Amino acid sequence: MKGVLNIEFLDYSFYLFAGIIVTVGCYYDIRTETIPNWCPVPVFLLGILKHFIHDGGIGILYALMGGICFLAFYLAIISRFLEKLGMGDCKLLFAIGTFAGVNNLGVLLPVQLFITGIALLGYIAIEEKLFNPVAYVKHLIFQFKMEKYEGGKKLVFGPFIGIPFIIYLITVPILIEVVHIV
Repeated sequence: MKGVLNIEFLDYSFYLFAGIIVTVGCYYDIRTETIPNWCPVPVFLLGILKHFIHDGGIGILYALMGGICFLAFYLAIISRFLEKLGMGDCKLLFAIGTFAGVNNLGVLLPVQLFITGIALLGYIAIEEKLFNPVAYVKHLIFQFKMEKYEGGKKLVFGPFIGIPFIIYLITVPILIEVVHIV
């Protein structure tokens, strides 16, 4: 049919726009140590629109529940380091959860946490020049103890949130096409 909007094309367009916006926002975060509102707000609106198109009015509720649950799970897991997480990071987490929706949190949360953990461990190893595993573990234990008392240094957290989301955006269409589980 000529007049009908192709939903699959629209989904891929949303994924592409969200990926580009998050990529540029993460680059901006690296340069300025702030995530501007032009990054999470369009991702949030794309998520609301995507779920509204798929599920109607209840889709907006699914999207908002996804944002709230994703932010709550993420903050609960990294509660030890909340002072290093800024409001821009929280807004980006909420927008990413809204884009994924509550139905896709089972895919988004493990991907996000696994890749963020690996990236943070690699970042610490490169930043501190610790390539010996024993010295690396000693440093992590020492840093964990010292952060209780000193607060530690500020970390640009946006790329550690954005890169796993971009990987999620790449893998979800593949899962939809091949396995039909999402």
